[in-house]
Amino acid sequence: MPLLPALLLMAQTVSSQSIDVPILNVRPSRLLAVLTQLPATGAKVVANDEKSTLTLTGSATDINEIRTRIGLFDVKPQMVSLNLCVASPIDHAEWKASLTLSGNRKWTGSDESTGATLIIVPRRNDDGTITLVVEARTREQAKIQSVVRLKIDESVSLGLPLKGPAVIGGPGALEVNGLRITLTAVDPSKKG
Repeated sequence: MPLLPALLLMAQTVSSQSIDVPILNVRPSRLLAVLTQLPATGAKVVANDEKSTLTLTGSATDINEIRTRIGLFDVKPQMVSLNLCVASPIDHAEWKASLTLSGNRKWTGSDESTGATLIIVPRRNDDGTITLVVEARTREQAKIQSVVRLKIDESVSLGLPLKGPAVIGGPGALEVNGLRITLTAVDPSKKG
């Protein structure tokens, strides 16, 4: 009978393999944290941030399952292009910027002349539209938070008057004497 346990142990050793999988778009340790939240497989996964790899050890079936999962999460973030205009007539200040932001990641900007702080979290949707989570604050502590959905070449305006409620959209947002913010979704492939 001692032969049978030895054969089983050898069969397990032969079926177990170890491979290094290159990770291209995210930090391997962050990807490993995501993978550990999914239902377990029999594979052991070790992250190496310096080499940008995950080492997978287990059966061929378990390794293939982990590789499939890696393909779902090791993706290049979609970029979102925006034109931004911030104006404050009361401060006699205006500035414009063209931004290319990584999708689903927070961008923060501030301007000393207007006292404005702006936070934008963009997302490119499957239908080609852009969803923006926008938060703006002034030095007078006026604040606006909004979620807007834009088509390419479409704009949204936000106005933070010195007194009174914030205004979103329409000509009213551009008529406030406080902070005025205009965001336009643009197609970066069109040069104009």
